[in-house]
Parts: sequence; C-alpha cells; structure tokens
Amino acid sequence: MKFGLKCLHPLQSLGKGLLIACLISFSSFTHADNTLSLEEIGTMARMCVKVAFSGELEPHVVTTDMTPSRLTQAEMLDLSNLSLHTLPSWLSRFTKLRDLNLAKNALPLEELDEVKAMRVLEVLDLSGNPLFSREHKPLTEFFTFLPNLRVLSLQDTNGICGGESYGDFKNLQSLQKLDIGQNCIYEIDLANFSSTLQELDLSYNYLFDGGVKFVNMPALQKLSIQKQGLDRKLHLPDEWGDAFMMQQLRVLDYDENVIIPDGLERKLESWKSKSK
Repeated sequence: MKFGLKCLHPLQSLGKGLLIACLISFSSFTHADNTLSLEEIGTMARMCVKVAFSGELEPHVVTTDMTPSRLTQAEMLDLSNLSLHTLPSWLSRFTKLRDLNLAKNALPLEELDEVKAMRVLEVLDLSGNPLFSREHKPLTEFFTFLPNLRVLSLQDTNGICGGESYGDFKNLQSLQKLDIGQNCIYEIDLANFSSTLQELDLSYNYLFDGGVKFVNMPALQKLSIQKQGLDRKLHLPDEWGDAFMMQQLRVLDYDENVIIPDGLERKLESWKSKSK
C-alpha cells in the first residue's frame, strides 16, 4: 500500500491528466486477472467514471460499494473529459457495454485497441480526441471490429483532406447516426456511407462545389451541412429534388452558402406542412 500512498501524495500539484494516469497505473499494477479489483473500483470512483445498467436512462458515478460482479454488468460507461492519453486496462472487462463515451480526451487511434473487443457496442463517442495526431491511418479496419454500431461521433477528431482519415463506412451496416462535423474535410464521397444511415452531420468542414460526390441516400432523414469554411458555395444536386430521390429526408440544416434545388425545397416544405 506504500506504493499507492506515494502515487497519490502530490494530489494538489498534479495536473488532472497526470493524476488519472497515476491512478490507472496503480490499479493495473495491483490486479491482473479478468475481474475488477477493489483498487480498480476505487480508481473509477476517484476518476468520477459514470456507468448505467440495463433499464437505467441516465449514468451515475461509480461508488466504492459496487461489487465487481455488478459493475461489469454495466451497459453504458462514460469516460469523457478525463484527459486520458491511454485507455485503462480494466476497460476490457466490461464485455457487455453497448454505449461507450470517450469524448474530449487525448486519445490517438493507436490507443483504442481495447475498444475493438467490444463486439456488442452500439453507441461510440470519440469526439474531441486527436485520433490522427500520430498518423493518418484510415478507420476502415477499426470499424470491422464493431459491426453493431448504430451511433458514432467523430466530431473534432483531426480528420483532414478528402475524408480518407475515416475510410469507408459502408461495412457499418447497422449505422444510423454519424457525426463527422468540425473537422477539415473538403472532399467526401457519400457512396462511402451505409445505406442504413438516417442522420449525417457534415457541418463545420470545408466542403464546396466539386468536393462532394452526391448519391441517393434512401434512409437519410436529417442532414446537417451548414457552416462550411472559406465561405465557398456548395450546390446540392438537382437530382435530390426528384420525387424518387432522398425520399426520407425531413430535416436539412444549411446556411446561405448551401444552394438547394427547388424540387428538394418543395419536398421539405411539403413534409413540414404535413407534420403540423
């Protein structure tokens, strides 16, 4: 236990990220099998990690009186805003996770191997992480380990250029909601997205005419495409105004630099009037 006291002694002088790294290292050092130790549960409590179990609508902070067997039944885990540079080893013991929030940390793609084992994961928030700070390796291979993803946020993750950072989303056959806003993408091919996609956020990028390859997206209900950088014009294709194209589109978030065809505008207005 002297090791733990030495690690925790300079609490007030440590930055948040260094303190959490110290706590994680201590819990990993003290326990090596496939169950959570009391030290690891204590670490989660001090980190203010949040969990939710089956039937719970809101996550709550881990407490030290939670048993290991109970805790590993969690279906939602919130590790956001913890200044993490690596993932804790105990994360792999949460085999029933359906919802994992890793937003606003300092995690590059190379540190996400623990996530690949979460085959039942349905919701993943990686927003606000520098995923490509070390190298621009496409996420295509990473996606193959997560076939059940329904909701994915990659907002503000250092994606650049022609969207090659993210690779191909077509293999995510269950994906319904995708956010890749607030990156530096200036080219994108909508054919690289799953036909099941219902919501797509492309806002706050650098898209412009000639940089977007449009296709019919039969399941898409909401598209956010406003606030593209450099104030360049982006014309949505005339084909999207056809009665047989984009039939499920109900909400289009855009600004004065996005030009939409008359046919599409009429379809959207018609849907609004019917929904009143």
